Amino acid sequence: MLREHFAPDGWVELHVCKVAEGERGQALIKGLAHLLKVPVKGAVGEQITGGGFENGCAIAYPSGQIVYRRQ
Repeated sequence: MLREHFAPDGWVELHVCKVAEGERGQALIKGLAHLLKVPVKGAVGEQITGGGFENGCAIAYPSGQIVYRRQ
């Protein structure tokens, strides 16, 4: 199991333009969160090189819940 390789409060971030948008994006981050047993943050909207989540992100939790945050 990969969960043991993360810190207790660890997570994964996907800084790829629009990776967490739409049904496919939601399914991707939810699937990764379930597989890894850690929250997965994915970008919504366009991203700029070297930045954070400029246009917000979606956070999927291992429970299946998704929360959206706008910067």
